[in-house]
Amino acid sequence: LSAFLPAAPTENQQLLVDQLRSGPVSRLLLLGIESSGTDAATAAAASARARLSQALVMALRGVPGLGAVTNGALTGGDDPAQKLLFDYRYLIGDAATAGRLVQPGLAQALRDGLDTLASPLGLVYRELFTRDPTGEMIRLVERMQPSQTPRVIDGAWASDDGRRAIVLVRLDADGTALDRQQQALERIQAAFDQVRGNTPARLLMTGTARFSVESRATIERDVKWLSLLGTTAIVLMLSSVYRSPRPLLLGLLPVTTGAIAAVAMVALVFGQVHAITLGFGVALIGEGIDYAIYLFVQGSSRSLWRTVRLGVLTS
Repeated sequence: LSAFLPAAPTENQQLLVDQLRSGPVSRLLLLGIESSGTDAATAAAASARARLSQALVMALRGVPGLGAVTNGALTGGDDPAQKLLFDYRYLIGDAATAGRLVQPGLAQALRDGLDTLASPLGLVYRELFTRDPTGEMIRLVERMQPSQTPRVIDGAWASDDGRRAIVLVRLDADGTALDRQQQALERIQAAFDQVRGNTPARLLMTGTARFSVESRATIERDVKWLSLLGTTAIVLMLSSVYRSPRPLLLGLLPVTTGAIAAVAMVALVFGQVHAITLGFGVALIGEGIDYAIYLFVQGSSRSLWRTVRLGVLTS
């Protein structure tokens, strides 16, 4: 997209490209766990998918190239994001502006905390109460909850129809580091294959990282096949005309060396070679082959060299 932006893009256009390159959109990956078989819609299958989701989350935490991994289940206090949120809860929250840091507000917050301890949530809140007696962490989490949340089955996210368990993964590499994103995708698949065992389930992945990696693989595969087919057709055609391997090899030599030099120069200056660049380069490769045909078919007369030089300059 950045290649088609105006020379002076607007702030919105630049923001869009920056987000696609290195923003959250380029890092997020949504995983879906599906069961195979006729009993995929049963409650037992949904529970099995939830357990598989929990096992996958545990296996992916700490894997190189992966940041946050969550499936909606409550995490322990050792979660880095949760710890960071807890340490800065008073700066992020509204305790000061709501008056909960002065005597009347503190008293009311403590009474609310005691009421929570006496409620069915007391077992969950008991350990947090001694560290956060005013309940700022709970208020902060409640404020951050979206209006619509995924369905939860056995403590793990699920699709609306309950046929898939959902896992959200944030990659460390942004959209410009396709090699690292590809490695992360391969590690996720390997971790799923390991925790799945003999369970009849499969892993689905969606996100810009997957689209980018698959697009690059598709382009590379198409370029290789089209190059092989095109080169074979040209070699067969020229062989039928020259009827000798010597002019054929001499004619392909400048084309091959020119293509290698051009790709190397573009990669050296810009760091990568876009597929669009290769597409337009095919036209120049055709021009290079034409010059050799002129020479070997028409001879090396002075008028021919004038024609070749003019063609080189215009190309």
